[in-house]
Amino acid sequence: MPLLFLDRAFAVAARKSTHSCQDSAVVSRRTVLSAFVSAGLSAACRRAAPSADQPPPDIDPLAERYVRLALKLAQHQPSLIETYLGPAEWRPGPRVPVAGLLDEVVALDDALSRLAADGSSDMVRRDRVRYLAGQVRGLRTVARRLSGETMRFADEAHEAFGIEWPAQSSDAVRTARAELEARLQGKGPLAARYAAFRRRHALAGGDVLRVFRAAVDACRARTAAHLPLPEGDRLTVERLEGGGLEAQAVYDGAYHTHVTLSTAGPTDLARLVWLAAHEGCPGHHLQHVLADRDLVRAKGWNERRLLPAFGPHVLVAEGAAEAGTALLLDGDAFLEVCSSLAREARTPEAAVPDLVAVHRAVTALDESVALVAQAYLDGETGTEAATERLREEALVPEPAVLLAVIERQRTRVLAYPAGRRLIARHVLQGPAGDRWSRLAATATFMTAPAGTE
Repeated sequence: MPLLFLDRAFAVAARKSTHSCQDSAVVSRRTVLSAFVSAGLSAACRRAAPSADQPPPDIDPLAERYVRLALKLAQHQPSLIETYLGPAEWRPGPRVPVAGLLDEVVALDDALSRLAADGSSDMVRRDRVRYLAGQVRGLRTVARRLSGETMRFADEAHEAFGIEWPAQSSDAVRTARAELEARLQGKGPLAARYAAFRRRHALAGGDVLRVFRAAVDACRARTAAHLPLPEGDRLTVERLEGGGLEAQAVYDGAYHTHVTLSTAGPTDLARLVWLAAHEGCPGHHLQHVLADRDLVRAKGWNERRLLPAFGPHVLVAEGAAEAGTALLLDGDAFLEVCSSLAREARTPEAAVPDLVAVHRAVTALDESVALVAQAYLDGETGTEAATERLREEALVPEPAVLLAVIERQRTRVLAYPAGRRLIARHVLQGPAGDRWSRLAATATFMTAPAGTE
C-alpha cells in the first residue's frame, strides 16, 4: 500500500484489481503516539483464560474463519479488502446480516484469546496468533460500526488498532513549520508559498511516468543490496487513470506488484523518489513478496492471501513502508538518488536540497491531518473550519476532497502518522547493523514490535 492521496504524503489507500473486493483504503500522518501496545493488539480484547482441561484450538481453522468473516463483512463495506488471492471456495455466498457476523467475530475473538493463552514458546506461532487477534479485533470494530454503533475518534482508534491517540500537537510539527518558513521565504501565508513552490518545481507531465520508473528501479536496486528479493519478482509501472489517488500498488501474486501513478497535478522529483520507494522497494512490493515467499508458500498461511484495509495490518504496513523508505533514503542517500535522476527529470541539481528538505518537513505535518480529522469527526469542528485548518495547518492542496475522504475512512487516517512513528522507532532507533533485518521481519509478519511505546 500506501496509496498516497493526491499529491501529498497523507494517503488514501484505495486499491482496485480483478482480485480485489475493490474500493479505497487509507489516509495518513501524525507524529505523537503515546502508546502502541503491540502485544495489546491481542491483549486488549482478552477474555477469561481457558480452563486447564480445555485445549486451545488449532490455528489453521481459526485463520480460515478470519478470512471468511472478512470477506463476508466486505460484502457490506467493499473497501475492507484490497486484494484476495486465496481459495475461491472461501468466498461468501449471499450477503448475511451484520448482527450475525458480529456474533461470529466475537466468538472467533474468544477462540483466539484461548489460543494466545496457551503459553507457546514458538515465536513464529505467537506472531501468527498476535496478527490474527489484532485483525479480528479490527473486524469487530468494523462490525460494530456497520451495526450502527457510534464511537469517538480516540475510542475507535483504540478498538481498531490498539493505540492510544493523544489529541495534541507535538514538537515535530512546530519544527517542521519552522523549517518550511525558512525554506519557503516570501510574502503571504505559508500554504500559498508552498503551493507556489510545488508549481515551480513540478515535472513536465510527459516526464513524470518515465522518471518514476527510473526511481522505482533505483530504489529496488538499492534495497536488493540489503535484502535479497525472491527470484522472479517483478514490478510494473503504469499510468493511473481517474480517481483521486497519487499512486497505488496492487499485488497480483506470483511475486508481481502492479504500481500505478497519477500524472495529474504538480509533482516534484523528491516526491517521486519517495513514492517509488514507498510503493515499491523497500515498501509495499517488498512486503508482498516476503509474505508470499516466507508465509504463504513456505508455511501455508492462507490468511496472508488476503490483503486487508482494516485493523493493525494497515497501520503496520504503512508504517513499515515509511520506515523502510526512511531507512533506504537516510542521511545523504535521498540527495544522492534525487541528484542521480535530476538530469532525466530536467530538475536543476542545485534545487535538490530544497526539494528534499521541504518534502521531509511537509511529511511531518500529517499529524495535523489526524488532529483535524479527530476534531471534525467528534463534532468539535465544522466543515468550513476543518477545511481551512487542513489547508493552513497541514498544507493540504485539496482540503475539501480530503475531508470527504476523512468522513469515509475515519480513523484509518492514522495509518501514516501512527504507523510511521511506531515502526520507525523499532527499525531506525535500533542498532544500525540490525535495521534491515528488523524491517524485513516487520514487513513479513505485519505485527507491531513488542514493547513499542
